[in-house]
Amino acid sequence: MPEDDVARLIDNLPLDQAHMLRAVARTENGTINHVALYRVIERSIDSEEFLNAKIWQWRKHRGKDVPDEPPHDPRRDMPILSKLRKKDLVPFAKNYGVESTLVKDELLGKLKPKFSENPIFHQMLFSLIYAGHLTTEYIEEDEKPTMNIHLGTSPKIIRKRLKARWEADYADLRDLINRFLIETFDLQNTALEQALLDTDRRQSVEDERELLAACDAPIPVPGGVTTSAYGVIMWILTAIELKPNDRILICGAKGAMTAVLAKHIVGPGGEVRVLEWNSETADWARKSIQRHGFSEEDIRVIEEEDVTLGSGDEGYWKTIVMNGSIPKIPYPLLDQLDDEEGRLLFFMQNTSDQAQTCWVVRKNESIVTQQELSRFRFTPIHGKYGWDSIEDLQLDYERLKKNQHEKSLRERINRMDEILPYPLSRAFSVASNAKTANDQHIRIIRLFELLNKYLVFLTLSLVEKQENISDPMKDLLHKFSKKAQMGDWVQFLRHTCKHKGKEARLTEIKNFLQQKIRSESVLSTYQELQKETGKVDAGKRQSITTIELLGQVVSYRNISQDGHGRRRSTSVIERTSQQLRDAFIELMTQPNPVTNWSLFHVDSNERRIEGGIRFGKRLLMGNTPDYSSSLEASDSAIANSTVAGGVYVETENDYLMMSPWLAFGEGQHADEELFVYKSNEKWETYHNSDRYPAEREKAIMGQLIAKHPPSKKPLKNKAEGKAVFTEMLALFVDDGLLEGWELRKLIDILLKFGLAQSEDDGMSQIRKIVDNEYPDVVFESLED
Repeated sequence: MPEDDVARLIDNLPLDQAHMLRAVARTENGTINHVALYRVIERSIDSEEFLNAKIWQWRKHRGKDVPDEPPHDPRRDMPILSKLRKKDLVPFAKNYGVESTLVKDELLGKLKPKFSENPIFHQMLFSLIYAGHLTTEYIEEDEKPTMNIHLGTSPKIIRKRLKARWEADYADLRDLINRFLIETFDLQNTALEQALLDTDRRQSVEDERELLAACDAPIPVPGGVTTSAYGVIMWILTAIELKPNDRILICGAKGAMTAVLAKHIVGPGGEVRVLEWNSETADWARKSIQRHGFSEEDIRVIEEEDVTLGSGDEGYWKTIVMNGSIPKIPYPLLDQLDDEEGRLLFFMQNTSDQAQTCWVVRKNESIVTQQELSRFRFTPIHGKYGWDSIEDLQLDYERLKKNQHEKSLRERINRMDEILPYPLSRAFSVASNAKTANDQHIRIIRLFELLNKYLVFLTLSLVEKQENISDPMKDLLHKFSKKAQMGDWVQFLRHTCKHKGKEARLTEIKNFLQQKIRSESVLSTYQELQKETGKVDAGKRQSITTIELLGQVVSYRNISQDGHGRRRSTSVIERTSQQLRDAFIELMTQPNPVTNWSLFHVDSNERRIEGGIRFGKRLLMGNTPDYSSSLEASDSAIANSTVAGGVYVETENDYLMMSPWLAFGEGQHADEELFVYKSNEKWETYHNSDRYPAEREKAIMGQLIAKHPPSKKPLKNKAEGKAVFTEMLALFVDDGLLEGWELRKLIDILLKFGLAQSEDDGMSQIRKIVDNEYPDVVFESLED
């Protein structure tokens, strides 16, 4: 191809392909291993579509509201595959152990699943191969096969044109990474946003590594350490909440990027000081700071053999950042924090794995609280509180973790009294203060039952208001009006997860039920419950969803002494009760509709002759109802959307009726209380077993059932016979347990009517039905 044509093609390459080609061109001989090439570019944000997908991914990771599915990047469809020649595929076939003599379409069919593991990478790579800018070569060396990527024809022209467009490309890449960070961390109109826009990360890395400067990746710097990934730097700076004129101490220089951004924020009236133990890294940090336009006086870099001891300035620093991982809290740094607003951020090693957890300690007089942010892999810091004597520190570390957990737990228990809706708050308080292990166990199980019901009440109110209640929900609604078991409420929540409704509040409930939980207390509880329900070899999961935990609690309840199981020792049920309580606290301290939406009772809603509406309500959040009255305008949303005597939740300036499920009135104990629907037209409290006749609510429930009758399934043939069998099975699993004699009866019925071919087939069908329809039921061994 003529050189002018090559130059024109390079000049017109899209940004993503030019970036990949540059990674190959910048190698000494124009050759790079295909795995190494992937690692060089994998964290580059090189297109608008990929930017939007990355923002979605990080915002979801940070618990923000995002759509169910990420934005689509067309490169994932790999349209280039339809243009490839067989010779382009042969090296990949050899590398992946696919027979290369196959015809092209068969070869592509076998390779496509491999390409689909990293579709964007392969779309870019094959586009460059197809254009002749890159070639591939399969090599077997020392029994370690590899595939090399070579610069194509006219390498001099390729390098020349890529160099000519580098500054423009880097500006685009930098714009994309900046927009990613600003959107992901909500930096709009903040000092950190301006600092980010004013700072070029290239100044913090060596020239030969500038290709990585606009990537969200750690980058090696002199001294055997790396700069932090861009996203981690933003996480640190947003967590410590710097303000103008603050004083910040950074222990561990790295590439000085964190220090430079901090200086932009604190300004000339603030102070940024860096402590570093490695001379080579300290020298590079000073050079980097100067390249960013700051003097040695603006940001001082001081070499200290042990940076974990800090600067020794008592009560001086507003913020201290331990810029690396440590195994133990460095107590001397707490004394060096400002007593009013001091903040300490550090990464502490988890004993169970190789990751570190980022903690922020906020100091205010004698009150110290910590907030777990996220988990990273970080450069180890050496020193008295660092890694040199980890064995000696381990005992102290375990004690420290226990004290932190107990202190944090006490604080969160107290907080439950304030943030939970009244019935849950009272039930939690009673469960926490139970005098015996057995009583606490019963109360904690009932607390989870109440949580399940409350979530169902919220969902029913939403779908009924939108007239979007599904057939399975109707069937369960009919069951609720009669005799419902704990598992039925969880089954309704499972159908909630599958509901196709897109309304924002319903999505909020679904997101809560399906959110990934990685909390140590929740995962340990889930593992223990699995073992108690027969999965003795259950390992600890990396994450579970809320609905999985709620279902597992039901399974545990069914085989525990509160259901049909054997009695456990006092120590066992005490331990399990505490684990369940900790898991409940963890669920409720996360963002969720239960605590986010305010529950209230309307005491009065009266129009006045002189105009306006006299409105009285009782806020039912926390353990004590809070009465208030107001004069509302005639067109007031709250006055026109509610009626006196009703119970509601307030959500985004709208009001959902919680009647008939919750009823406020005077019970048998002669006290005004909020009563919760149990079953069989009974309303009770969960904290003191008071009862309420709820005649008004019974009438509302009757209207609700009449409006949404259960779905009908006419019997026509053998297939329909299985449907009838499934419905009949509900009678056997009503108590949450399939006993051996019941299994025998059910299998006999299947065999008698020709619905199963053998005993094993019958058992398999029953298990399948139970797993799909009644997943919380526990099986006993089949009786002979």
